[in-house]
Amino acid sequence: KKKKRNYEHDDAGSDDDVAVTSIAEKSKGQELTFMSIEEIEKVLKSQNHLKECPKELLTEIASRLHRPLTRQFQELAKSIFLKNSGADRKKTVLEMQERISGLWVNARLFEKGVQHWEDPVHGQLVKHLLKTLGSELANTVVMAVAGDHMINVAQPDEPLTPDARLRLINTLPNDIQEHLTKLHASLNGQTLDDFFHQLELLCGPAHLGILLKKPDKRKERQLVFNYRQSLVEQLNVETDPAMCLHLCSVLLFQTATHSMLHIPGRLVPNVLQYLVTSLGADKMAVLTQMQDLVVKHAKLKSSSEGDHEAEIGSVATAMADLLEKIKEIATKKSNTPTDE
Repeated sequence: KKKKRNYEHDDAGSDDDVAVTSIAEKSKGQELTFMSIEEIEKVLKSQNHLKECPKELLTEIASRLHRPLTRQFQELAKSIFLKNSGADRKKTVLEMQERISGLWVNARLFEKGVQHWEDPVHGQLVKHLLKTLGSELANTVVMAVAGDHMINVAQPDEPLTPDARLRLINTLPNDIQEHLTKLHASLNGQTLDDFFHQLELLCGPAHLGILLKKPDKRKERQLVFNYRQSLVEQLNVETDPAMCLHLCSVLLFQTATHSMLHIPGRLVPNVLQYLVTSLGADKMAVLTQMQDLVVKHAKLKSSSEGDHEAEIGSVATAMADLLEKIKEIATKKSNTPTDE
């Protein structure tokens, strides 16, 4: 059996080298000190058996003790730092592995939802999936590879932009740059195949050594069910009509196809059209009415002509009246072409 390259780099020397370098770099600006000569002298003077000792002698003793005590203190501090940083790094690596694996599984499940569509919607769904979940995966992989090559990258408050991701890639060794650049470029592709190929290559034994394992049927059903539950929870507390309609359309699509779907808001009308044969006429009428109101509300708010406050308020009231109805349609156990 081929031995997998260990992503964690259990070689303690690697962690030590990085940590020692970090300490050395910090010490250039400010040396880590234990006590000053004056402080050591004060401690000596406080000892009962040294109270009668001449000040000059105490100063001489303090001067001679200062360097070895400082060295021992620095060595102890360094050993504690190395122990803590090594443990923190291994924890970070494990978290990164789990994150990449989880994002990859989700992306694969969303891919199944994309496969229900023909162009041009298919292409738009691919583009959206690459731009969102694909970019998140690519950023995580690039940062994992950077960490694997001992490049310390602080977790950014915001996701890496494409330019920032490319700059980070360009700091890495040439042999890995080629693969990461291809992954970066695949985010602008027309299919998911190239993206998954480049991603799985980088996660393979030659690089990160992360096992990307597709869930079995039972596990997949559980993941899809969990995703549905998370959507229902979001929908239950959502008050924005446009977002409610978005969540409802995704939930109803999953009910009809047993596939997860990741869509931009502009494709909600396409999803509702897809569901015409899955839902009864009464339910479709309510969803279509909400869709029309959402579009009308957006147009009125963006219009610079005339005073539309009264009409905007009227539309908002109509949408509010429909909220609970569309939520019930989306979360009801049975959604069949025949209305009850």
